[in-house]
Amino acid sequence: MRSDERRFAIAPQFRADPYSPWAIRTGVIVDDWPWIMLFNMGFSYRLDRCIASAMDVSELAADLSELMARQLRVRAGPLADVAARAGRKLPNHLRKEVIAITEAETLAAHPKLSHRVDIKRLRKAERKLHHFLNKKDPKAERRAEFLDRLAFYVFVVFSAIVAVFLFAVWRGAFE
Repeated sequence: MRSDERRFAIAPQFRADPYSPWAIRTGVIVDDWPWIMLFNMGFSYRLDRCIASAMDVSELAADLSELMARQLRVRAGPLADVAARAGRKLPNHLRKEVIAITEAETLAAHPKLSHRVDIKRLRKAERKLHHFLNKKDPKAERRAEFLDRLAFYVFVVFSAIVAVFLFAVWRGAFE
């Protein structure tokens, strides 16, 4: 057996994945380059096309849900519900990203379907939603909403005063 064939003969599925949430949480990170090479050779695609754990995807969805509820000023809850409550505040192209994240959350929760989660698509959706939500300024939106209401009330009062004045002119009160 040649040396490069021997590399593939080792069963890497029985080795700890150095980029797994367990390894990161417990601090067991393998710094040896042959091990990392071994892990990246056919079993572990943790960096680009990894198997998503249900906890990772659900944490991502919870974080996005909280950010969306805070920035769009809607009641918090699951990501799909927050997106539904956001209504017109959330553009349609971002609604598709929310659907992709909720589908990934459902798939990641199932042990046999978790390999079908597309991590690149998930990261892209997360990046798009974060970009949109971080551009929002809730304080400026509240101020604009207040000024819109104030302008409406001023217009109504001004229209009523003009109507009373025109009625008085029509009745001859200033002659």
